[in-house]
Amino acid sequence: MKFKVEIKHVVYFWLLLLTFNAGYMNVAALIGVDIAIGNHTGNLSNLAIYMASGDIASIREIIIAVSSYLIGATVAGFIFYEKKAGESRRFGVILIIYGIIYLLGIRFIEGAINKLFLFSLIAGSQNGILTRYRGLTTRTTHMTGYLTDVGVSLGKTLRGDSKCFWQFLFYFVNIVAFIAGGVIATLFPLFLNMFWKLFPGIMLIFAGTIYIYLIYDIEDHEKILS
Repeated sequence: MKFKVEIKHVVYFWLLLLTFNAGYMNVAALIGVDIAIGNHTGNLSNLAIYMASGDIASIREIIIAVSSYLIGATVAGFIFYEKKAGESRRFGVILIIYGIIYLLGIRFIEGAINKLFLFSLIAGSQNGILTRYRGLTTRTTHMTGYLTDVGVSLGKTLRGDSKCFWQFLFYFVNIVAFIAGGVIATLFPLFLNMFWKLFPGIMLIFAGTIYIYLIYDIEDHEKILS
């Protein structure tokens, strides 16, 4: 029983790490080009405004961010077709590959728009890695759905359904992790200007390594990642 609890916590930490990193990347993009890469509801609304005002440059940037996110999600759907988290090493390998691509992009890709395309693609692919945790569908790059889930699970808890309280905590802690990633992304440039650019790539590699060595092919993964 103790082993099962430890694995459950490792998976939870893995999900929180991805969410934290997504919050970091999203704020870094907002600081760099004033466009979110993990949540596109606002981007689509801004697209409508820019289309109405005829702001061609802003329309181009939004389309690049949204389309690259869509491409990333499509890649995830293709690679992980009929694959479940815990049963395929691909989940860890793709995170490591994206971490390396991110670091190479920081070093060699010129131009904010080109980097926006790459980083939004990575975010879309990460969010496309559809993972379930103890029956809950997880999304790691945007929090709108989680805000709804926090409210619904809290409402059910207040009605006396104590089983929903852990769901409330799960969603709430994920939101906190996302915000924490954004806070760190904002503060890092003040102290470690170069490292803050590399941090998301390092975290993706770290998350992929955790999956391969601590989560992949674990006997009890079906009870946790389903």
